[in-house]
Amino acid sequence: MKKTGREMPYMCRLCREDCEDVGHITWLCKIAKKIWNWAADIFNLKPNEDLVASYKVAKGRSRMIKDLWLVANIAIVTELWKLCNKAYYENMRVQWLELKGQVHQVIRDNSIRMKGHMYNALDDFRILNFFRVEHRSCKHSVPIEVTWKPPNPDELMICCDGASLGNPGQDGSGIVFVILTRHFWEFCALDWAGRPTFMLKRVVMAANAEMENGEEFLQKY
Repeated sequence: MKKTGREMPYMCRLCREDCEDVGHITWLCKIAKKIWNWAADIFNLKPNEDLVASYKVAKGRSRMIKDLWLVANIAIVTELWKLCNKAYYENMRVQWLELKGQVHQVIRDNSIRMKGHMYNALDDFRILNFFRVEHRSCKHSVPIEVTWKPPNPDELMICCDGASLGNPGQDGSGIVFVILTRHFWEFCALDWAGRPTFMLKRVVMAANAEMENGEEFLQKY
């Protein structure tokens, strides 16, 4: 019938309220919305229809929670599709507790293969207890003591923090000049492309003059 250009009437076998397609089954159906809201409440994350975008919302969480969240997304889509097939071919009615139990079981079974670290936080413990995850490895951080000393009277100290790939990005960058009296001159002197601006040249000239003629010359700039 599709080859002849005719429309085939079909209704979602889960909600029986709207037309059935992939997006409706896995995201728009009221059964799908219910199971997604259930997962969102557990992980305290907002899911997305796109799998990659949905995984990225877990940025900043521990590796274990990220892995569980990814498995939860895949498990929900898979179980919704299987449930739709059973409703169509076996005329089986939707059982909410059974669907939720199947998703929970898939996440728990896959957690056995996970070896990531968790954060020593109540939220992580709550999620791992809910899915009864046995592997629990917590990565501890060790604080590092950092000291700072003012420059000598004949020195001008220029401080800039470390940069990684892609920084400073759209925010630009800045430089801080420090003298012995611990007075600070802070400014954003580089544009987004990292090229020195006119203000940078003026401040460098002023800093050099300050070293030779004293602080009064620097105040002019």
